[in-house]
Amino acid sequence: MSAETEPLLCIAMDGHPPSANAVLRSGVKRRIRDKKYWQLYAWCEAVQRWRRPPLRRARLRIRYVRKGGRPLDPDNVFPKYIIDGIRAAHVIVDDSPEYVALDVVQELGPGRRVVVEVYPWDVGDG
Repeated sequence: MSAETEPLLCIAMDGHPPSANAVLRSGVKRRIRDKKYWQLYAWCEAVQRWRRPPLRRARLRIRYVRKGGRPLDPDNVFPKYIIDGIRAAHVIVDDSPEYVALDVVQELGPGRRVVVEVYPWDVGDG
């Protein structure tokens, strides 16, 4: 994924999905509600923009944008629900490691949002 490559799909969603720690601390009803909300949010955004067959292999770059404060620990960033929504929208055929390369970054910027970029993943890309 080079700087010159344009993503095939780019969606921005307000807010952040729950962190792994928040998921572990929350009750069952909240976990189900959060999962459905973020999956549906990602699905709605992707299905409106995606007009191609599903990608056999893809690179996903997920950017957590925040105004300030301490970034989440790398093992606490939890984009699973977003990836599941993108898979349900038929942007990718599967979300297992042989089909998806994942890059999650945190950066400072205006507001709290998540930006998802989908790139093709050629076999020679690693």
